[in-house]
Amino acid sequence: MAFIKIDTDKMQTVVDNLEDRAAAIDYERNAINHTSNYYHDPVPSVVDATDAGPRPGPLAQSAYDLRDLADQLRSRRQEAIDINASGITMASPDGTLTYYLPDPPPGTTDEAAYWRNMDTVSNVHAYNTGSVETAKAEAAELQEALENGTSTQGRTPEEILDQIDKHRDIPTYGLAFCQTMGVDNMLDAPLEAQKDTNYAFQSQPEIIDRMVDTFGHVMCAASTLYDETSYQPSVSSPSSPHQYSLASAIYNAVTEKGHEGRATVLDAYLTADGTVYDADFLVGLAGLMETIEDWPAEPKGVTWGSNNYGSDDYADKYLPGHTTDPLAAVLNGMARNTEASLDYLAPEDWNSEDGAWVPSPQAKKRMEMLTNREWTELSMEGLSAVFAAASASRSPSADNVGTPSGTENSQRATWATANGITIIEAQDIPAHGQTKHNIGIMLGNCGPEILSIANRGTGVPYDYAAYPQAPITVAGGDPTAIQQAIAHLLYEVSDSSEAVYEIARGTTAFTAAHTSLAATEDGLSTDTIRSNYDEEGSVLGLLTVLGQEHADSVYNGATAATTLLSLVPGVNVPATLANAGLALNGAPAVDVTGADDPSVLLGAAYTNAFNAGLINNPPDPSTTSWYSVDANGAHHITLNTTDQLKDFYEWIHEGAGNSPDVKNTLNQISIDGGTTSWNSADDYKEYYGGDAW
Repeated sequence: MAFIKIDTDKMQTVVDNLEDRAAAIDYERNAINHTSNYYHDPVPSVVDATDAGPRPGPLAQSAYDLRDLADQLRSRRQEAIDINASGITMASPDGTLTYYLPDPPPGTTDEAAYWRNMDTVSNVHAYNTGSVETAKAEAAELQEALENGTSTQGRTPEEILDQIDKHRDIPTYGLAFCQTMGVDNMLDAPLEAQKDTNYAFQSQPEIIDRMVDTFGHVMCAASTLYDETSYQPSVSSPSSPHQYSLASAIYNAVTEKGHEGRATVLDAYLTADGTVYDADFLVGLAGLMETIEDWPAEPKGVTWGSNNYGSDDYADKYLPGHTTDPLAAVLNGMARNTEASLDYLAPEDWNSEDGAWVPSPQAKKRMEMLTNREWTELSMEGLSAVFAAASASRSPSADNVGTPSGTENSQRATWATANGITIIEAQDIPAHGQTKHNIGIMLGNCGPEILSIANRGTGVPYDYAAYPQAPITVAGGDPTAIQQAIAHLLYEVSDSSEAVYEIARGTTAFTAAHTSLAATEDGLSTDTIRSNYDEEGSVLGLLTVLGQEHADSVYNGATAATTLLSLVPGVNVPATLANAGLALNGAPAVDVTGADDPSVLLGAAYTNAFNAGLINNPPDPSTTSWYSVDANGAHHITLNTTDQLKDFYEWIHEGAGNSPDVKNTLNQISIDGGTTSWNSADDYKEYYGGDAW
């Protein structure tokens, strides 16, 4: 989104100058016209030039144009003043007022043309005070319809929600809506809708999903106008230019005595489909929620009594399936915003020395708080989600090839991940819900460490000197404790198809990434590729031993990594891609059930071979379903469909592009234990001291 700054005083000066110039032109035009007419023999060309009638001459037209420009500037200036005066404050840090306009949509090629058409007086009004007026009217009408069944205009709540959805992603609309309806009423609405529902026999009222979707987007849009100086727990802060604080309103709502269950609805709104709340807003709101020391116990849900009669304890107090812990709700929302997760768990370096990131006292205190906090089955979803999201930033960027310590972000994310591993490992891991999936994503972003464990390494981290990712022991982590915690978590989540899918996908992507950086002066050899993928084979072999019933998910994860890879050695450092699981739903379309075991790693291995120039005769991308080359020269293998898999394996069978040495070597890749065999889950537990697991 874009905020157009206006210095109202200077803008008024420009407007005044334009008006003065227009008046001067009019005065001169009149003088010339009168002089010409005074002598009773007006010159026709002078009459035409000075005419101010329906067809004005050039002088009058110039004055009109200047006044029109002055009106446009005056309107923009007034919009900025009015939108701020309405309580929707969008002042820049120096106090300069602004108005809002939406960014160009993705794929816009001519941004200059976009802004010429967007930055008009009518659009400025529509997206600013016009949005505020609309939001206030629709919020009031919805509240009326929820109370009475229909509004005085005859519309039902569902019809009004349809109308709200047309504007719900506009920040000014969102904040004005929250102000008018009230965050407390927005959080109460789904609870009120289910108050007469007995979940033992009845389904959730359909309107609740509508409210979660609509209100989740409305709040998300409003969050983008967050001002970090106005999140104190009060309706407004005198020290802030804001007249209204959404974060404070939420805090007040979930701490109101007798209404603490609103946190369950907040959890739903913060995780509504398609929403990514503002990073600063989430971090500020989480800071507020940390101060809440008591919250309700999770409801028991449906219970059954005599005569086969069931009842629930949700009523108008709790939304089923969501945590009552207000901090956990915010952490759950952070899962969709890796920047927020990282800023919350490991704030930017406060006192760096020699390029090494140092966790601040605040960061250490926050980890201690998370360690000591009581976590339940539902709140564990938020805890695991925030660490999973932060772990995504462990991946290095293209600017850090040959920098073993990684970027500062990688160091921050790695320190957060190491803490997350030890904190979560100490909890009781829920058998249901999203927690195991989230842990799988976090472990999928621990490629070096998982490879070390699967290959019976002597400790973590595994040494990948060419790969610029911070070691898991960054900032003083205990390698033995971290290794034990990872080994335990790997065991705990091995019975989750979603978790093993993410681990296989992440570690396969990491293998491809560090393989692409293992080239010597003579290039990348096929023996190096095979050796690295044999180590990855140990990971897949271990996962199938620990969770035999989920072997198909392991194979699907490894295959999915192939599609995500984009390897251009020396130009682009491929990321550990398991974090995409937070954004990509489900397994790939292809089902590799029954595929020959080693084949699931061939897609990634051949991606390395293509990008290393080892394939003598690459196929023609225009006639191949599974192979492509992008504008940067990177080779891609896409295995999303059964036909793509079939064509890829057939190409290998026919000689792999006249590259027999590559074919013969890579066909020896094994996931039947890889370089290390595991006989059973008990074998693994014994090796890592997991008798009590």
